[in-house]
Amino acid sequence: MSDVSSHEADHASDAGSHGHVPVDPNDAVLRAKAPSPRALLAAAVAALLTVAVLAAAAIASAQGV
Repeated sequence: MSDVSSHEADHASDAGSHGHVPVDPNDAVLRAKAPSPRALLAAAVAALLTVAVLAAAAIASAQGV
Protein backbone atom coordinates (compact mmCIF):
# COMPACT_ATOMS: atom_id res chain seq x y z
CA MET A 1 0.00 0.00 0.00
CA SER A 2 1.36 3.43 -0.87
CA ASP A 3 1.91 6.16 1.71
CA VAL A 4 -1.07 8.09 0.38
CA SER A 5 -3.36 5.07 0.57
CA SER A 6 -2.26 4.23 4.09
CA HIS A 7 -2.74 7.85 5.10
CA GLU A 8 -6.27 7.81 3.71
CA ALA A 9 -6.93 4.48 5.43
CA ASP A 10 -5.79 5.98 8.74
CA HIS A 11 -8.22 8.83 8.28
CA ALA A 12 -11.01 6.42 7.40
CA SER A 13 -10.36 4.35 10.52
CA ASP A 14 -10.14 7.52 12.65
CA ALA A 15 -13.43 8.74 11.25
CA GLY A 16 -15.18 5.60 12.45
CA SER A 17 -13.63 5.62 15.88
CA HIS A 18 -13.98 9.34 16.63
CA GLY A 19 -17.41 9.93 15.17
CA HIS A 20 -16.06 12.35 12.57
CA VAL A 21 -18.62 13.19 9.92
CA PRO A 22 -17.16 14.26 6.58
CA VAL A 23 -18.07 17.82 5.68
CA ASP A 24 -19.39 18.62 2.23
CA PRO A 25 -16.97 21.22 0.82
CA ASN A 26 -19.82 22.81 -1.15
CA ASP A 27 -21.64 23.81 2.04
CA ALA A 28 -19.42 26.88 2.40
CA VAL A 29 -19.81 27.99 -1.23
CA LEU A 30 -21.71 31.23 -1.63
CA ARG A 31 -24.41 31.07 -4.25
CA ALA A 32 -24.63 34.01 -6.64
CA LYS A 33 -27.92 35.89 -6.85
CA ALA A 34 -29.13 37.98 -9.75
CA PRO A 35 -28.74 41.72 -9.13
CA SER A 36 -31.84 43.78 -8.55
CA PRO A 37 -33.06 46.08 -11.32
CA ARG A 38 -32.16 49.08 -9.14
CA ALA A 39 -28.56 47.85 -8.82
CA LEU A 40 -28.32 47.33 -12.58
CA LEU A 41 -29.63 50.85 -13.19
CA ALA A 42 -27.17 52.33 -10.70
CA ALA A 43 -24.28 50.46 -12.34
CA ALA A 44 -25.35 51.64 -15.79
CA VAL A 45 -25.58 55.26 -14.65
CA ALA A 46 -22.17 55.03 -12.97
CA ALA A 47 -20.65 53.57 -16.13
CA LEU A 48 -22.15 56.33 -18.31
CA LEU A 49 -20.90 59.04 -15.95
CA THR A 50 -17.43 57.48 -15.95
CA VAL A 51 -17.33 57.40 -19.75
CA ALA A 52 -18.56 61.02 -19.91
CA VAL A 53 -15.89 62.22 -17.48
CA LEU A 54 -13.15 60.33 -19.31
CA ALA A 55 -14.31 61.71 -22.66
CA ALA A 56 -14.40 65.25 -21.26
CA ALA A 57 -10.89 64.80 -19.85
CA ALA A 58 -9.63 63.49 -23.19
CA ILE A 59 -11.18 66.41 -25.09
CA ALA A 60 -9.81 68.95 -22.62
CA SER A 61 -6.36 67.37 -22.84
CA ALA A 62 -6.44 67.38 -26.64
CA GLN A 63 -7.34 71.07 -26.67
CA GLY A 64 -4.50 71.86 -24.31
CA VAL A 65 -6.68 73.21 -21.49
